[in-house]
Amino acid sequence: EYWQGLSESPEYVIMFLPYESVYLAALEADPELTETSLTSNVIITSPHTLLGLLRAVERGWRQQRLAESALKLSQLGQELYDRMATLSEFMLDLGRSLGGSVKSYNKLIGSFESRAFSTARKFKDLGVGEKKRIEEINPLEVSPRLLNLPDIRQIPAPEDFK
Repeated sequence: EYWQGLSESPEYVIMFLPYESVYLAALEADPELTETSLTSNVIITSPHTLLGLLRAVERGWRQQRLAESALKLSQLGQELYDRMATLSEFMLDLGRSLGGSVKSYNKLIGSFESRAFSTARKFKDLGVGEKKRIEEINPLEVSPRLLNLPDIRQIPAPEDFK
């Protein structure tokens, strides 16, 4: 039971017999040898069966590596998805803020035109302020482009693909 001291070891021992004839002789001496060895987690193997066993172990390790890679990809996908969701929230907030800024600017222009500028023109009629002209300021007609994504909550998350 040496596998108990190892973190990543199968819970069995492979006992290699170099010749098929040795294995057959052992079976003749003890017909229950195979059953006894399996209950003790010992796999008795000869050259032919050892090759098959090694191939099976290699395939198992390869599958384990693939499963670990798939898990890492899934975790990376989840992280990217979460970051994209956060980024889209920031973009939507910024777009709303820009839109609000444009509205505020246009309100300021409207107030300037209707209140301050109209009063300033009266000074010009009285001969004050002829050196400089108060320029007309037009409202902004540009609005921020909306983020054209479906609601991020409606996009399937990576864990939904499992």
